[in-house]
Amino acid sequence: FLLIGVLLRIVRATGMTFPDFQDEKKPVEAGSTAEQTFADFSDDTYTVTIYASSSSHIDDVYFAAARETGKLIAEQGWIQVNGGGLTGLMGAATDGGVESGGIVDAVIPEMFFKTNMSSRLRKVLVTPNMTERKNGLLQRADAIICLPGGLGTLEEVFEALSWRQLGLHSKPIVFLNVNNFYALLEQFLRGCINTGFVSAGMRETFAFCSTPCEAITYLKNFSPKPIDKTELHLIFSGRMVIYAPDNKSELTADDKSLGTAVTSVTCVGWDVGGLTIGDDWSAAAAAAAATSSVKMMPN
Repeated sequence: FLLIGVLLRIVRATGMTFPDFQDEKKPVEAGSTAEQTFADFSDDTYTVTIYASSSSHIDDVYFAAARETGKLIAEQGWIQVNGGGLTGLMGAATDGGVESGGIVDAVIPEMFFKTNMSSRLRKVLVTPNMTERKNGLLQRADAIICLPGGLGTLEEVFEALSWRQLGLHSKPIVFLNVNNFYALLEQFLRGCINTGFVSAGMRETFAFCSTPCEAITYLKNFSPKPIDKTELHLIFSGRMVIYAPDNKSELTADDKSLGTAVTSVTCVGWDVGGLTIGDDWSAAAAAAAATSSVKMMPN
């Protein structure tokens, strides 16, 4: 204790000060501040979340598109939020935004912020894991632009699409289809809608744009529309069960053929649209077949 007292007197006499030590879990790169909660990260300015590759082993055409996207977001006066990566298209989008006078924030997991984080970010939300990072990126967004990317990028955007179908948000989603990178994905998603695996209303919730300029224009003109996912349940799940005692094989009905192919349709499931257990569903089934292609399995 005597030694401690002597040291304290020396400190006071000489005017020595101790540096403020950073929590080791906070990023310390110049130009960024660590935010600890989603509330601290809030901002009223229109915000675009960027999903993008962190890979550097890709063609320059994608880097140019990422920089241009960041630049155009900044020129709109919008805030860009991305995964905070220094490398790849994330880093390029950040550079394009900052160099055009824009603001770029980030949500990054602890596993990356010390090894691969841009130093040009305004605010950084550090999360304990990848799941919380995805939540932060989606929660912060007013809109989403998905640049070309790999598994992580696809995971992020598909979760956003799934949550949109469930009505958990109404944010527009744009795929930047540079160099036709997402051509096959667009074909897949349109096919899922056409075959009934995805709600038809999802057609109006996302777009594939060839250039950053087209993507920005889409966001500026976007108007959200409601989606009723129960339309899938009504036809394709247990809410409507076919009862056809004379035909135990699989029933297939295309377009208007269901009304004649199924002669006895009985509700044996939940109450839907005023029809209850025991009611005749034949008219409802025929009406549904008149507007869509359906495939049902008899009970």
